[in-house]
Amino acid sequence: MFCLLFYSIYLQQHKSTKQNIITLKITSSYQFIKSSVSSVIASTAQSIKNHSLFNYFPKQACLDFQSRCLQLSVVRKLTGAIATALVALQIYQPTSLTAEVAKANADIVSIESIDALPISHPTHTVFFFDIDDTLFDSPHMLGSKAWRKYITQATDQQWHDRFSLFLAQKLPVSAVETTTSEIVKKLQMKGYEVCGLTARERQIWYYTPTKDVDLLTIAQLKAAGIQFDGDAFQRAYPDLTKAKEYFGGIFFANREPKGEYLKALFANTSATSALPKKIVFIDDKLSQVESVAAVLKDFNIDHECYWYYATDKKASRFDPLIANIQLYHLWLSDGREIISDREAEILAQQYPERGANYYLQAVLDDAQHKIGQ
Repeated sequence: MFCLLFYSIYLQQHKSTKQNIITLKITSSYQFIKSSVSSVIASTAQSIKNHSLFNYFPKQACLDFQSRCLQLSVVRKLTGAIATALVALQIYQPTSLTAEVAKANADIVSIESIDALPISHPTHTVFFFDIDDTLFDSPHMLGSKAWRKYITQATDQQWHDRFSLFLAQKLPVSAVETTTSEIVKKLQMKGYEVCGLTARERQIWYYTPTKDVDLLTIAQLKAAGIQFDGDAFQRAYPDLTKAKEYFGGIFFANREPKGEYLKALFANTSATSALPKKIVFIDDKLSQVESVAAVLKDFNIDHECYWYYATDKKASRFDPLIANIQLYHLWLSDGREIISDREAEILAQQYPERGANYYLQAVLDDAQHKIGQ
């Protein structure tokens, strides 16, 4: 069975600074896979854990790639590859996938909307929110989750860091959902401590030393209508906030995954009585949610962990041509010209001879020229 299914999937491995990237090329017929799928669905869902499958799914490989499944950053070995292929062909439906993932992870609840997050909890509950793609996101194709994956593959980590920092400084962000800031405020008004737990570091942007990433992050949150009460959290948990990674109500984790950061943070706390009695954690990456859930269980801390995949629908529509047109105009205008996805689509239609690489190469040429000056 597995041999027949594997016949339809070609896996090409590449080395990257953080992980192996596996690019899937689905070439077999719909009917061939559909006839073989029923006996592997259940076991496949169990393997969607802790193994990165891809950074970027080429648009032409799966034009109708379903919204909830682009961020399958935790797919394990052969059955995980099969699951992704099936999703891409719309055989293994997203609702079924997330249900099976939830069964395989008893401590984790998957939600597509922030409105599904329960807001009534025991006193002294602490909420840890991831920030990127959980609280705020780029309102454009440029700067989105899918774009960050694409630009790393299309260029390299150095250009990813340079361009993504430029966007963070020049391109306004917005809350992931219209109700995001309202939910955070409701939790704060109920008396819960609400703070951020991000993979960003205070003075490093991905791999590039950068001053004031913490201040930039707080400014972006404010633009999305979100403010953490860092002083209140510090009064409630003075031991935790002694960590140098803590600033303004946010823990800027200096190690991956986040569960390992919390493990070190809690281990350095003087007494278990100084730890939160209950923690609710929300993140758009299942691998991060799993790591945090495991650590909280080890520390015997009551917890609820949510895999929040609202931005995946947008990621499934990613088009590098649209994003590169936006980057071209933003970069050459030094951040002054921001064009919408629709405006970029019109420009793409007006100049059909210019592909995605045309605009990206123009930006790279200009950036290299500026570096050389």
